[in-house]
Amino acid sequence: MRALSIAETIGEPGLNIDTRLGMSRYHRAREDGASARAWADDALAFATRVGYCHEQGKALIEHSRATWLCGDAPLAEADLRAAIQVLTPLQANYDLA
Repeated sequence: MRALSIAETIGEPGLNIDTRLGMSRYHRAREDGASARAWADDALAFATRVGYCHEQGKALIEHSRATWLCGDAPLAEADLRAAIQVLTPLQANYDLA
């Protein structure tokens, strides 16, 4: 939460998004799918709002993982397909793998 406070104070979009993704990963590791998905939703909304495509793709991947944990396979697949659409033009091969 300190990192999020700092990210919001500084206003740097990448740090804001990465912090939210980190919170999603934390909750996913604790098997708390609902909280993980909420943080991933927040990261995705932030990335979309600021137009940071690479971070948007990463947020879609994390949202997919959290959604999978919640048991919604069709939405998880849709998120991955959307991530592929966003990341392919950027040649973000590491994220695509």
